[in-house]
Amino acid sequence: MIPSLSRKELEERGCIVADTVKEARLRYVFRIFRTEDCAKMWEFLRKVWSLSSGFFYADFYYPSLKLAEKRVFEQGLCKEEQEMLARFETDKNQVYFPVEQEEILKFLYEITARNWLFSSFYIADKKAIIWGNYDLCFPVFCQSEQQLEQYIILGKECGLECQI
Repeated sequence: MIPSLSRKELEERGCIVADTVKEARLRYVFRIFRTEDCAKMWEFLRKVWSLSSGFFYADFYYPSLKLAEKRVFEQGLCKEEQEMLARFETDKNQVYFPVEQEEILKFLYEITARNWLFSSFYIADKKAIIWGNYDLCFPVFCQSEQQLEQYIILGKECGLECQI
């Protein structure tokens, strides 16, 4: 079972948070990371995850969907994705989850990259939010310019464009 967390628990673990992109833009420094190649964005996210030392979380809004919306979402998943969905603790209506295995990250990335249900990714030890967005365009928000620069370097190594 992949346990859910409340927002308060997420913040207690050291994550920065924002309710909207507009709020995040006002509170944090950021760049927009984009590509047309799904594999390049996956490589970037996977590298960020592998460097996070176990301090990596994601939001997954399935628990907050209405019953009819849940059914539509489930019907859009392949068998393996449906099996992964069943691993998430969804009965508490909490939307934050630790991402402790690459297969969890891959599931959340895949549904985000194909615009099915968006997740954002929170890195506690490096104070960042990678905001899931449309068409392989992911804003990355950081608490400091120094932290953001590390993500820009990594993004460029993965072949991503980094823009303001």
